[in-house]
Amino acid sequence: PALSRGGIAPARARRRSGKPPRTSHLDWTNNFSLTHGNLFYNPFHGLSIATLYGSALLFAMHGATILAVSRFGGERELEQIADRGTAAERAALFWRWTMGRFP
Repeated sequence: PALSRGGIAPARARRRSGKPPRTSHLDWTNNFSLTHGNLFYNPFHGLSIATLYGSALLFAMHGATILAVSRFGGERELEQIADRGTAAERAALFWRWTMGRFP
């Protein structure tokens, strides 16, 4: 009770009065949509989102591959790229099998 009367409640009220409303980003999105057209029906917007998600997925898969072959020394990828039976060769084989490219 003493904290709510004396210390915390006035500080919270002061901070709240200076913050922008929670829906300001929704107003910005609505104004952008009215100005430039509805992005839901824009095919280039959909392609850019798919490209962004696809590149993030490929980056995550690359990192997971390096982590998976790290027990074979996969972090030294550039040194092992020409040698046989190394972690880099195992990772390359995995990606060839995954993507369907056979020698």
